[in-house]
Amino acid sequence: MTPGSGARGCPPTSYSPLCGGRPPPNEIPRCPTCKVQRNFDKRKVELGSCGRPYGTPCQHEHACIRCPVLHVSPKMLARLEEMEEDLLARRDRAEAEHWLGEVEGINITLNFLRAKREDTRRRTQRPAVDLGIPVTRPGRETR
Repeated sequence: MTPGSGARGCPPTSYSPLCGGRPPPNEIPRCPTCKVQRNFDKRKVELGSCGRPYGTPCQHEHACIRCPVLHVSPKMLARLEEMEEDLLARRDRAEAEHWLGEVEGINITLNFLRAKREDTRRRTQRPAVDLGIPVTRPGRETR
């Protein structure tokens, strides 16, 4: 490690001392520019974020709308509307051309899209829960 650099080649941060230049427990880096932070950055997709487990590949080949672990951002509801219009136009063309397999695939995608949209709308209607600010109880030691 060179002087002035953080552990594992990461830039120095307030978290770098936690890495300490040695592998942390369970090989999970603790500084924000290490693998875990990059993993969360990779979870950001066009429509929101991906909820698949850390270190796993995308089994849907980035066909996110069909993926059960896609979390759609409420900001992207308008984009879902655009996607639905496009899919409906594609389905009309597929029906006109008698591409039955394509029609079936588009119908499946439309069902997933509509379910994601309704789930996102439902989540935006739920009120936020105030959990309060945690406080330590008198007479208890902190670790």
